[in-house]
Amino acid sequence: MTESLNNVLLLLVGLPGSGKSTFCNKLMQSSPQKWKRICQDIISNGKRGTKDQCLKEAEKALCQGFNVMIDRCNLTIKQRQEFLQLATRISAQVHALILDIPVKICIQRAMQRIGHEGGLEGKHAPAAVQRMAQTLERPAEVEGFTSIFTCCTADDIERAFCMYHLDTQGDHRNNDNDKNVSGNVTGERVCGTSLGSNKYCTHDDIRKAFSTHQLDTQQDYRNNDKRVPGKLNSETEYGDNFSSINSSDAGFRTLAFPSISTSDFQFDHEKAADIIVDVASNFLQEFKGLGLRLVFVDLKENSDMLTRVRQKSTALGMRSEEFMVIAGDITKLRSSSKLECSFIANATNWRLRPGGGGVNAAIFNAAGEGLEIETKKRVKTLAPGSALTVPLPASSPLYMNEGVTHIIHVLGPNMNPQRPNCLQGNYVEGSKLLRDAYSCMFRAFASCVESQSDQPVNQITNPCKSKDKQNAFTILMQSAKRKSWTVDNSMKAKHHRQTTGQQEAESSMKSISAGESDDTFHKLELDGAKSTAESQGRSIISKGEIQRPSLSTGVSKVKQGDAWTEALRNIALHPEHYQNMTLKVTDQAVVINDKFPKARKHLLVLSRMDGLDSIKDLRSSHLALLYHMQSLGMEFVQAFLKEDISLVFRMGYHLDPSMRQLHMHIMSQDFDSPSLKNKKHWNSFTSTFFRDSKGVIEEIEKMGRVQPVDDESSLLTMELRCHRCRSVQPNIPRLKKHIHTCQQPFPAGLLQKGFLIMADNENGKK
Repeated sequence: MTESLNNVLLLLVGLPGSGKSTFCNKLMQSSPQKWKRICQDIISNGKRGTKDQCLKEAEKALCQGFNVMIDRCNLTIKQRQEFLQLATRISAQVHALILDIPVKICIQRAMQRIGHEGGLEGKHAPAAVQRMAQTLERPAEVEGFTSIFTCCTADDIERAFCMYHLDTQGDHRNNDNDKNVSGNVTGERVCGTSLGSNKYCTHDDIRKAFSTHQLDTQQDYRNNDKRVPGKLNSETEYGDNFSSINSSDAGFRTLAFPSISTSDFQFDHEKAADIIVDVASNFLQEFKGLGLRLVFVDLKENSDMLTRVRQKSTALGMRSEEFMVIAGDITKLRSSSKLECSFIANATNWRLRPGGGGVNAAIFNAAGEGLEIETKKRVKTLAPGSALTVPLPASSPLYMNEGVTHIIHVLGPNMNPQRPNCLQGNYVEGSKLLRDAYSCMFRAFASCVESQSDQPVNQITNPCKSKDKQNAFTILMQSAKRKSWTVDNSMKAKHHRQTTGQQEAESSMKSISAGESDDTFHKLELDGAKSTAESQGRSIISKGEIQRPSLSTGVSKVKQGDAWTEALRNIALHPEHYQNMTLKVTDQAVVINDKFPKARKHLLVLSRMDGLDSIKDLRSSHLALLYHMQSLGMEFVQAFLKEDISLVFRMGYHLDPSMRQLHMHIMSQDFDSPSLKNKKHWNSFTSTFFRDSKGVIEEIEKMGRVQPVDDESSLLTMELRCHRCRSVQPNIPRLKKHIHTCQQPFPAGLLQKGFLIMADNENGKK
């Protein structure tokens, strides 16, 4: 191959539905002798391929003298890096064409697709597009781009097409006099192209340059003067009164937080304002390398706390782009104030329950039932001075409408004698607890943001406090004989789960290495973080004991417990990276062997729908997916029965799985496996914690969802009983010995409902 003689490698950057493929196809049709389109969705004989295949094909085409378009989302620096390295190696120009189309329009287009190459269409599109919109890292010259073009309207896209069409038709790349149309200059062009180095063209200049290519479309997607730099915009228009907020959004990740303990808990306003400003100032100084922004929010403009915090922050000289004080509804900051806040804090109660009025009720109402469900999965209560990070499910209205990805629950001290746990005017202890509460909340935010240095945060895990200090809260709870769920108690109660999970995580991570994908949404990284109460990515932060993740190395350690809980999700969303593990892949599901089988035959059918983590997330709209997963399971069961007619199978789901991503178990009922080690393993497959596939489908068809079960965690700690004769066994070794010889028939209920699948003497299946 010969080296590229300054051919163009054009990286399209944009969300699904932004028009990347349409642009490429139009340019290919107009200049087929000059351009090649590289699309990962079809690169492998019409099927989805890998990034490596795209790189190889791009290099081949460039060296053959073609210009190349990379039709991928290319949203992050990491996703673009290898293409820039390729261009440097073969001396090709590398351009970025950013299709900065509003998220709302991209979602509408994606939902209307039929038979799209990438498969992202219909009802599955909104959640995926919203998540990807949070990942954008705008291309910059420092990455190595020769030119960067940003298209915000249909006019801009047409101008970009004319530029590349004229460039290839007239071969302007080597003509210094024609730089006005070639784009062969350095520097970023916003909403158009450059007429020369560091000279940015107006719309009139563009029309003169392309006078023979007048534009037919006049649709503007937004007012270009009010675009939000650094982000893919999510609205079609902006209010004038918040243009200053928009102009400072670039490069910031934002936490909106209310005043803690000053309303119902009656904490002194002056002392509270001093603590807020002091803790926030120290935090922003310590974490200034992360581009964080804190926004203090109160409902009314004339509120006492808002006035005090604004005055004190101004007097301290805090930068307005890093610390803002605004009035408004904390659950509607994007829609009402055009302020993007991925994180909002909730001044919660110790039971972590909805209701009660104020911010807590507003946030639970706005987030929907998903927030309550996700919170309950993590802990039962929260102690004063602590914070709990909860990722919102993609189905949450607060996620969809306002772009909020995480809620940070935080509990402050109570100074109200009419409320439980009052500190009786002890402001020494109260001030310490309030300071701890704000510090934990801010550090939870920082940990999440740093963990998503390459991609957006999904879940993080932070250390729990190591000792439960006897403060007024715990003393009162004990004296009242209430059920006290401190963080330590939660850890002890779940110790057998945690130990097993960590052991399996260590083994699992040796065999699973996550590959990069263009649509990779989440990466779990946290340097030096310990394990939390449960191994599902939750975050409990107590009393300032969070150690700041390393900012200097740029590389974080993958936490084993987190990576373990994410392993199935990675396989389901990107099966092309795990071809040695997958048994079958369809558009809706993936079949794999269980890494730690609990029986002779133990398979998993993974849903490929992002945002579904358990059967609690299922609704009537998911019935087609459930039928498909059951059908896949039956294929493998029938194959196994042909090999061994003595086997008996069940297919079903765990009520509260320990790993993310909806998955169905296919299990032979012999339970003959060394991986079956403890009571939790056994009861998770033989109690009502295991929900049969047919039963789940029937329940959703009748009720619209899977009904909750009271005290589901107790199902895992029940006594050991044989799954056939129901006799009690003292331990796992005795249980295994018993079930090996037990000849009693299976429970009649399982047989009558068709939950057991076994061979039939006549046709080999039943």
